[in-house]
Amino acid sequence: MFAFPDEAKLYKDEVVILVKDNPNAHALPIQCLGAKPSVSVSHDTVVFERALLGNTREKKLTLTNTCPLKVNWRLLKVDTLPEEFCVKPTAGTLNPFEEKNIDITFKSISQKKLLENIVLEVEDVEQLGIKQEEKTIALDSEAFDITLNEQMKIEQVLDFEAVRVGEPKELTLFLKNQGQYPIKFDFNLRKKAQEIFTIEPMFGRLQKDEEVNIVVKFLSMKEIKMKTSKQNAEIQLNILEGD
Repeated sequence: MFAFPDEAKLYKDEVVILVKDNPNAHALPIQCLGAKPSVSVSHDTVVFERALLGNTREKKLTLTNTCPLKVNWRLLKVDTLPEEFCVKPTAGTLNPFEEKNIDITFKSISQKKLLENIVLEVEDVEQLGIKQEEKTIALDSEAFDITLNEQMKIEQVLDFEAVRVGEPKELTLFLKNQGQYPIKFDFNLRKKAQEIFTIEPMFGRLQKDEEVNIVVKFLSMKEIKMKTSKQNAEIQLNILEGD
């Protein structure tokens, strides 16, 4: 006995059996559940948060077998993704109503926006050529960097030269956000520096292309001699992503 359902639904019928010289007919119930490969995805678009250069973002894409058939699946176009992306695993088998998590990693390498596509292909395990319609899954990401004005260097020297005891002296730091997104800044002073330096403003937020003049004031009530380097600096300026 064979069944050839042409729709994904439950078919029911009866086979009537007649036995020679037996006046009573016998009904044999038969049924067949028509099904075709069907796998759903948790996201049509996998969106990664903006990633500062050197950082990594990880997301999960969940595949769910929504049919009573065992199916094979694989992700196409993974081999053509830029080096920023890593997708694992890329193929496998799903039992009826089973779920599978796919790990997708984005590594921020260079400053740019990326919108890439991968394609989910699903077919029956018997390889009869019965396939689900391909699903396109978008990968949306952006890598960015914090960019300041060229005058701000990793090792900035503030040279107050010789200053009389008890007399204040001020120097100005010019800070401009030349990146695409807001930044935050704040200053840290060592305990010794807190006694002789004041900074205004100590912290703040700069929008794109916004600038600020930061006043560093020196005042000592006793004789001191100070010369520091990057390794033992008295003042540290922290620049953070604004959000």
